[in-house]
Amino acid sequence: MRATDDLLVWGLLIGGIFFGFSVAMTLFTPDANLSNWIDFAGSALGAMATVIAAFAVMHIQIRRQISADTQKVEIEAHREANRLASELQRREQELSAARAVFVSDLSRLMEYLRASSRVIVAMTKSLAADGKKGALVMPAYPLDALLRCERLVTLANTPSAELVAEVMTLLQLQAARVSSEVERYNGDDLGGWRGQQRLDHLESGLMSTIELYVKSANLFEYARREVREALPIALTEENFGNALSNLGLMLVFDMQDLVKSVKDKMLPKKLQSSDDEVKHATA
Repeated sequence: MRATDDLLVWGLLIGGIFFGFSVAMTLFTPDANLSNWIDFAGSALGAMATVIAAFAVMHIQIRRQISADTQKVEIEAHREANRLASELQRREQELSAARAVFVSDLSRLMEYLRASSRVIVAMTKSLAADGKKGALVMPAYPLDALLRCERLVTLANTPSAELVAEVMTLLQLQAARVSSEVERYNGDDLGGWRGQQRLDHLESGLMSTIELYVKSANLFEYARREVREALPIALTEENFGNALSNLGLMLVFDMQDLVKSVKDKMLPKKLQSSDDEVKHATA
């Protein structure tokens, strides 16, 4: 638009200069040649007026086109803003619904972990007694809950989505470790199943179960919409003890050595001694 304004100004300026030059020539031209000059000047001025009029029309058309284009861009921008606002609102509604369902999915996951811990207890007791006590059944894998968690991950903001995805990954690892050990327990002969290797495998399965329980319990506040975003959690003496209690492992006599070994590996000695000092100080 600035270019067309400059073009019109230059056209008017050139026309003005030519008009002034024509007036001067008319005043100072001898009478003999005045008639010819006037005819020439008239034709030139007419042509110049035509050019200026053309410039003016072009200028008006360009302004109208620019105005129409600007209006079109503004309308499209307004539509896009409305579309994005509607999309954001829809996404927030879907996220709220997914988080509401996530509460029951976490409860379902907790039930699975408690059932898994009972299976680990049964295998540990059998290992301690040097004998099997019947075939074990692996608890039903919460696949439906896992699939709904996938939907939540696609809707949630990055920090919360990453924590939910971590729980999904840990669930699959835990299930693979425990179910593999159950298959060996049910399939191997008694002598082949006993030994330090079996104890190591049970320890690995128990560590996975406790870690998954702690991280899953941490997501309940997010699922209940008590916080906007889920926050990561570090394993501590307190939440480790809570996990043992809720998993039914705290008072199982045959599990004490295994639990102590797991605790030593999952909690640094410095953290354990620090927590013990706090307990003694508050006692």
